[in-house]
Amino acid sequence: MNEAELYIPGAFLGIALLIMVTGRWIFGIGKNKPEEILYTSGRSLGGLTRGLAGVIPMSQKAKDKIKSEVVKAGFYGRHAADDFLALRNAAIVAWMFFIGIAVIATVEQGEETTQRILIVGAGMLLLIWALPRVILGLQASTRVKRIHHALPDGLDMITMTMSAGMPLQKSIERVAKELHQSHRDLASELTILGGQTDAGSLEQGLKELAKRIDQPDVSALATLIRHAERLGGNITGAFHEFSDSIRQTRRQKAEEHGNRTSVKLLFPVIFFLAPPIYVLLLGPAVLELRKFTINENQPGGVLSQNDAAARSTASPLAIEPIDVEAGS
Repeated sequence: MNEAELYIPGAFLGIALLIMVTGRWIFGIGKNKPEEILYTSGRSLGGLTRGLAGVIPMSQKAKDKIKSEVVKAGFYGRHAADDFLALRNAAIVAWMFFIGIAVIATVEQGEETTQRILIVGAGMLLLIWALPRVILGLQASTRVKRIHHALPDGLDMITMTMSAGMPLQKSIERVAKELHQSHRDLASELTILGGQTDAGSLEQGLKELAKRIDQPDVSALATLIRHAERLGGNITGAFHEFSDSIRQTRRQKAEEHGNRTSVKLLFPVIFFLAPPIYVLLLGPAVLELRKFTINENQPGGVLSQNDAAARSTASPLAIEPIDVEAGS
Protein backbone atom coordinates (compact mmCIF):
# COMPACT_ATOMS: atom_id res chain seq x y z
CA MET A 1 0.00 0.00 0.00
CA ASN A 2 1.54 3.28 -1.12
CA GLU A 3 1.30 6.66 0.53
CA ALA A 4 -1.38 8.08 -1.77
CA GLU A 5 -3.69 5.14 -1.03
CA LEU A 6 -3.53 6.04 2.67
CA TYR A 7 -4.02 9.79 2.35
CA ILE A 8 -7.35 9.47 0.54
CA PRO A 9 -9.17 7.34 3.16
CA GLY A 10 -7.37 9.24 5.92
CA ALA A 11 -8.65 12.59 4.70
CA PHE A 12 -12.14 11.14 4.29
CA LEU A 13 -12.11 9.66 7.79
CA GLY A 14 -10.78 12.87 9.35
CA ILE A 15 -13.41 15.02 7.68
CA ALA A 16 -16.14 12.55 8.63
CA LEU A 17 -15.04 12.59 12.27
CA LEU A 18 -15.01 16.39 12.36
CA ILE A 19 -18.50 16.50 10.88
CA MET A 20 -19.72 13.91 13.39
CA VAL A 21 -18.31 15.77 16.38
CA THR A 22 -19.12 19.34 15.40
CA GLY A 23 -22.36 18.74 13.54
CA ARG A 24 -24.27 17.77 16.66
CA TRP A 25 -23.31 21.07 18.27
CA ILE A 26 -23.53 23.40 15.29
CA PHE A 27 -27.05 22.31 14.32
CA GLY A 28 -28.24 21.80 17.89
CA ILE A 29 -28.95 18.07 17.78
CA GLY A 30 -30.02 17.10 21.30
CA LYS A 31 -30.64 20.73 22.22
CA ASN A 32 -33.78 21.05 24.29
CA LYS A 33 -36.61 23.30 23.14
CA PRO A 34 -38.34 25.68 25.56
CA GLU A 35 -41.44 23.52 25.74
CA GLU A 36 -39.31 20.41 26.46
CA ILE A 37 -36.82 22.14 28.73
CA LEU A 38 -37.76 20.30 31.93
CA TYR A 39 -37.22 16.86 30.40
CA THR A 40 -33.70 15.41 30.32
CA SER A 41 -32.38 13.55 27.32
CA GLY A 42 -30.59 10.20 27.34
CA ARG A 43 -27.01 9.48 26.46
CA SER A 44 -26.18 9.83 22.78
CA LEU A 45 -23.90 6.75 22.66
CA GLY A 46 -25.83 4.63 25.11
CA GLY A 47 -23.81 2.67 27.66
CA LEU A 48 -20.52 3.66 26.04
CA THR A 49 -21.01 7.35 26.77
CA ARG A 50 -19.54 7.42 30.26
CA GLY A 51 -16.64 5.13 29.36
CA LEU A 52 -15.68 7.16 26.29
CA ALA A 53 -16.05 10.41 28.23
CA GLY A 54 -13.34 9.24 30.63
CA VAL A 55 -10.90 7.89 28.05
CA ILE A 56 -8.83 11.08 28.10
CA PRO A 57 -8.01 12.12 31.70
CA MET A 58 -9.11 15.61 32.70
CA SER A 59 -8.97 17.61 35.90
CA GLN A 60 -12.15 18.34 37.81
CA LYS A 61 -11.74 22.05 37.09
CA ALA A 62 -11.64 21.40 33.33
CA LYS A 63 -14.72 19.16 33.57
CA ASP A 64 -16.63 21.80 35.51
CA LYS A 65 -15.73 24.40 32.89
CA ILE A 66 -16.99 22.16 30.08
CA LYS A 67 -20.23 21.55 31.99
CA SER A 68 -20.68 25.28 32.43
CA GLU A 69 -20.10 25.95 28.72
CA VAL A 70 -22.47 23.15 27.74
CA VAL A 71 -25.24 24.65 29.86
CA LYS A 72 -24.53 28.17 28.55
CA ALA A 73 -24.75 26.83 25.02
CA GLY A 74 -28.27 25.60 25.73
CA PHE A 75 -27.74 21.85 26.25
CA TYR A 76 -29.65 21.19 29.46
CA GLY A 77 -29.65 17.41 29.41
CA ARG A 78 -28.30 15.62 32.44
CA HIS A 79 -25.67 13.86 30.32
CA ALA A 80 -24.92 16.72 27.91
CA ALA A 81 -21.32 17.17 29.09
CA ASP A 82 -20.68 13.42 28.92
CA ASP A 83 -22.14 13.36 25.40
CA PHE A 84 -19.78 16.11 24.30
CA LEU A 85 -16.70 14.43 25.79
CA ALA A 86 -17.74 11.00 24.52
CA LEU A 87 -18.21 12.19 20.94
CA ARG A 88 -14.92 14.05 20.92
CA ASN A 89 -12.98 11.20 22.52
CA ALA A 90 -14.57 8.65 20.16
CA ALA A 91 -13.40 10.70 17.20
CA ILE A 92 -9.89 10.95 18.68
CA VAL A 93 -9.68 7.20 19.37
CA ALA A 94 -10.92 6.34 15.87
CA TRP A 95 -8.37 8.65 14.28
CA MET A 96 -5.51 7.28 16.41
CA PHE A 97 -6.55 3.76 15.43
CA PHE A 98 -6.42 4.71 11.76
CA ILE A 99 -2.99 6.36 12.14
CA GLY A 100 -1.69 3.23 13.87
CA ILE A 101 -2.87 1.05 11.00
CA ALA A 102 -1.35 3.47 8.47
CA VAL A 103 2.02 3.42 10.24
CA ILE A 104 2.07 -0.39 10.37
CA ALA A 105 1.16 -0.62 6.68
CA THR A 106 3.93 1.77 5.60
CA VAL A 107 6.79 0.46 7.73
CA GLU A 108 8.46 -1.13 4.72
CA GLN A 109 8.37 2.13 2.71
CA GLY A 110 10.92 3.85 4.90
CA GLU A 111 11.12 6.26 7.80
CA GLU A 112 10.33 9.32 5.68
CA THR A 113 6.87 8.06 4.79
CA THR A 114 6.16 7.04 8.38
CA GLN A 115 7.24 10.45 9.70
CA ARG A 116 5.04 12.21 7.15
CA ILE A 117 2.03 10.14 8.18
CA LEU A 118 2.71 10.86 11.86
CA ILE A 119 2.99 14.60 11.25
CA VAL A 120 -0.26 14.73 9.26
CA GLY A 121 -1.98 12.52 11.81
CA ALA A 122 -0.80 14.67 14.73
CA GLY A 123 -2.05 17.84 13.05
CA MET A 124 -5.43 16.30 12.32
CA LEU A 125 -5.60 14.89 15.84
CA LEU A 126 -5.02 18.34 17.31
CA LEU A 127 -7.76 19.74 15.10
CA ILE A 128 -10.23 17.04 16.18
CA TRP A 129 -9.42 17.72 19.81
CA ALA A 130 -9.56 21.54 19.70
CA LEU A 131 -12.24 22.40 17.15
CA PRO A 132 -15.29 21.04 19.07
CA ARG A 133 -14.22 22.93 22.19
CA VAL A 134 -13.81 26.16 20.22
CA ILE A 135 -17.26 25.75 18.65
CA LEU A 136 -18.80 25.00 22.06
CA GLY A 137 -17.22 28.13 23.55
CA LEU A 138 -18.49 30.27 20.67
CA GLN A 139 -21.99 28.87 21.05
CA ALA A 140 -21.95 29.57 24.79
CA SER A 141 -20.72 33.16 24.49
CA THR A 142 -23.12 33.91 21.62
CA ARG A 143 -26.10 32.55 23.54
CA VAL A 144 -25.23 34.53 26.68
CA LYS A 145 -25.04 37.68 24.55
CA ARG A 146 -28.47 36.94 23.08
CA ILE A 147 -29.94 36.48 26.56
CA HIS A 148 -28.36 39.71 27.76
CA HIS A 149 -29.69 41.52 24.71
CA ALA A 150 -33.24 40.22 25.29
CA LEU A 151 -33.23 40.79 29.05
CA PRO A 152 -34.60 44.40 29.01
CA ASP A 153 -37.53 43.37 26.82
CA GLY A 154 -38.33 40.47 29.12
CA LEU A 155 -38.17 42.71 32.19
CA ASP A 156 -40.51 45.23 30.56
CA MET A 157 -43.03 42.49 29.82
CA ILE A 158 -42.80 41.15 33.37
CA THR A 159 -43.34 44.71 34.65
CA MET A 160 -46.47 45.12 32.52
CA THR A 161 -47.97 41.82 33.64
CA MET A 162 -47.25 42.56 37.29
CA SER A 163 -48.76 46.03 36.92
CA ALA A 164 -51.94 44.32 35.71
CA GLY A 165 -52.13 42.39 38.99
CA MET A 166 -50.39 39.11 38.17
CA PRO A 167 -47.92 37.74 40.78
CA LEU A 168 -44.21 37.48 39.96
CA GLN A 169 -44.07 33.73 39.46
CA LYS A 170 -47.09 33.68 37.13
CA SER A 171 -45.68 36.69 35.28
CA ILE A 172 -42.42 34.85 34.62
CA GLU A 173 -44.28 31.83 33.27
CA ARG A 174 -46.49 34.02 31.08
CA VAL A 175 -43.59 35.99 29.66
CA ALA A 176 -41.68 32.78 28.97
CA LYS A 177 -44.52 31.64 26.72
CA GLU A 178 -44.79 34.99 24.97
CA LEU A 179 -41.03 35.15 24.25
CA HIS A 180 -40.97 31.72 22.65
CA GLN A 181 -40.79 33.11 19.09
CA SER A 182 -38.82 36.33 19.53
CA HIS A 183 -36.26 35.44 22.25
CA ARG A 184 -36.13 31.67 22.53
CA ASP A 185 -33.01 31.53 24.69
CA LEU A 186 -34.43 33.86 27.32
CA ALA A 187 -37.73 31.96 27.16
CA SER A 188 -35.86 28.73 27.91
CA GLU A 189 -34.19 30.24 30.96
CA LEU A 190 -37.47 31.68 32.26
CA THR A 191 -39.14 28.30 31.75
CA ILE A 192 -36.43 26.64 33.82
CA LEU A 193 -36.79 29.36 36.44
CA GLY A 194 -40.54 28.76 36.66
CA GLY A 195 -40.08 24.99 37.02
CA GLN A 196 -37.43 25.36 39.71
CA THR A 197 -39.63 27.85 41.54
CA ASP A 198 -42.52 25.38 41.53
CA ALA A 199 -40.25 22.61 42.79
CA GLY A 200 -38.46 24.69 45.40
CA SER A 201 -38.45 28.44 45.91
CA LEU A 202 -37.97 31.57 43.84
CA GLU A 203 -34.75 32.40 45.65
CA GLN A 204 -33.22 29.04 44.79
CA GLY A 205 -34.36 29.33 41.18
CA LEU A 206 -32.76 32.76 40.89
CA LYS A 207 -29.49 31.45 42.30
CA GLU A 208 -29.46 28.67 39.72
CA LEU A 209 -30.27 31.15 36.96
CA ALA A 210 -27.33 33.37 37.92
CA LYS A 211 -25.10 30.30 38.10
CA ARG A 212 -26.15 29.03 34.67
CA ILE A 213 -25.78 32.31 32.79
CA ASP A 214 -22.80 33.67 34.76
CA GLN A 215 -23.31 37.22 33.50
CA PRO A 216 -23.03 40.33 35.74
CA ASP A 217 -26.42 41.82 34.83
CA VAL A 218 -28.24 38.52 35.32
CA SER A 219 -26.55 38.01 38.69
CA ALA A 220 -27.46 41.55 39.73
CA LEU A 221 -31.08 40.97 38.65
CA ALA A 222 -31.27 37.76 40.70
CA THR A 223 -29.90 39.59 43.74
CA LEU A 224 -32.36 42.44 43.21
CA ILE A 225 -35.37 40.13 43.09
CA ARG A 226 -34.24 38.19 46.16
CA HIS A 227 -33.82 41.37 48.20
CA ALA A 228 -37.16 42.75 47.03
CA GLU A 229 -38.89 39.48 47.95
CA ARG A 230 -37.33 39.50 51.41
CA LEU A 231 -37.91 43.18 52.16
CA GLY A 232 -41.28 43.49 50.45
CA GLY A 233 -40.22 46.30 48.10
CA ASN A 234 -41.74 47.44 44.82
CA ILE A 235 -40.46 44.89 42.33
CA THR A 236 -42.23 46.55 39.39
CA GLY A 237 -40.36 49.83 39.76
CA ALA A 238 -37.11 47.99 40.38
CA PHE A 239 -37.57 46.01 37.13
CA HIS A 240 -38.26 49.18 35.16
CA GLU A 241 -35.20 50.98 36.54
CA PHE A 242 -33.01 47.94 36.02
CA SER A 243 -34.04 47.53 32.37
CA ASP A 244 -33.40 51.23 31.77
CA SER A 245 -29.96 50.94 33.36
CA ILE A 246 -29.13 47.97 31.10
CA ARG A 247 -30.14 49.93 28.01
CA GLN A 248 -28.17 52.97 29.16
CA THR A 249 -25.09 50.86 29.81
CA ARG A 250 -25.46 49.24 26.40
CA ARG A 251 -25.74 52.68 24.79
CA GLN A 252 -22.62 53.89 26.59
CA LYS A 253 -20.69 50.81 25.50
CA ALA A 254 -21.82 51.35 21.91
CA GLU A 255 -20.62 54.96 22.03
CA GLU A 256 -17.33 53.85 23.53
CA HIS A 257 -16.83 51.28 20.78
CA GLY A 258 -17.72 53.92 18.21
CA ASN A 259 -15.11 56.31 19.56
CA ARG A 260 -12.50 53.58 19.57
CA THR A 261 -13.40 52.61 16.03
CA SER A 262 -12.84 56.16 14.76
CA VAL A 263 -9.34 56.13 16.23
CA LYS A 264 -8.59 52.67 14.83
CA LEU A 265 -9.75 53.75 11.37
CA LEU A 266 -7.31 56.66 11.35
CA PHE A 267 -4.29 54.54 10.43
CA PRO A 268 -5.95 52.59 7.59
CA VAL A 269 -7.23 55.90 6.21
CA ILE A 270 -3.71 57.36 6.28
CA PHE A 271 -2.03 54.35 4.68
CA PHE A 272 -4.69 53.52 2.09
CA LEU A 273 -6.14 56.92 1.16
CA ALA A 274 -2.96 59.02 1.21
CA PRO A 275 -1.38 57.32 -1.87
CA PRO A 276 -4.44 57.94 -4.08
CA ILE A 277 -4.50 61.58 -2.94
CA TYR A 278 -0.84 61.97 -3.85
CA VAL A 279 -1.52 60.38 -7.22
CA LEU A 280 -4.41 62.79 -7.88
CA LEU A 281 -2.42 65.85 -6.84
CA LEU A 282 1.01 65.04 -8.28
CA GLY A 283 -0.03 62.81 -11.18
CA PRO A 284 -0.95 65.59 -13.64
CA ALA A 285 2.23 67.52 -12.85
CA VAL A 286 4.37 64.41 -13.40
CA LEU A 287 2.62 63.68 -16.70
CA GLU A 288 3.12 67.26 -17.90
CA LEU A 289 6.80 67.13 -16.93
CA ARG A 290 7.20 63.86 -18.80
CA LYS A 291 5.46 65.26 -21.87
CA PHE A 292 7.62 68.38 -21.76
CA THR A 293 10.82 66.32 -21.46
CA ILE A 294 9.89 64.09 -24.41
CA ASN A 295 8.92 67.01 -26.68
CA GLU A 296 11.94 69.17 -25.89
CA ASN A 297 14.39 66.31 -26.34
CA GLN A 298 13.33 66.00 -29.97
CA PRO A 299 15.23 67.90 -32.73
CA GLY A 300 14.49 71.59 -32.41
CA GLY A 301 13.69 71.35 -28.71
CA VAL A 302 15.44 73.27 -25.99
CA LEU A 303 16.77 70.04 -24.46
CA SER A 304 18.04 68.53 -27.68
CA GLN A 305 21.78 67.70 -27.54
CA ASN A 306 22.48 68.34 -31.24
CA ASP A 307 20.82 71.76 -31.23
CA ALA A 308 22.65 72.70 -28.09
CA ALA A 309 26.01 71.81 -29.71
CA ALA A 310 25.13 73.81 -32.85
CA ARG A 311 24.16 76.87 -30.87
CA SER A 312 27.40 76.74 -28.92
CA THR A 313 29.43 76.59 -32.17
CA ALA A 314 27.63 79.54 -33.77
CA SER A 315 27.82 81.69 -30.71
CA PRO A 316 29.53 85.14 -31.29
CA LEU A 317 31.37 84.78 -28.04
CA ALA A 318 33.29 81.83 -29.37
CA ILE A 319 37.04 82.64 -29.76
CA GLU A 320 38.77 81.32 -32.88
CA PRO A 321 42.15 79.70 -32.34
CA ILE A 322 45.24 81.75 -33.50
CA ASP A 323 47.59 80.20 -35.98
CA VAL A 324 51.03 80.94 -34.55
CA GLU A 325 53.01 79.95 -37.67
CA ALA A 326 50.85 82.12 -39.97
CA GLY A 327 51.33 85.11 -37.72
CA SER A 328 55.05 84.73 -37.67
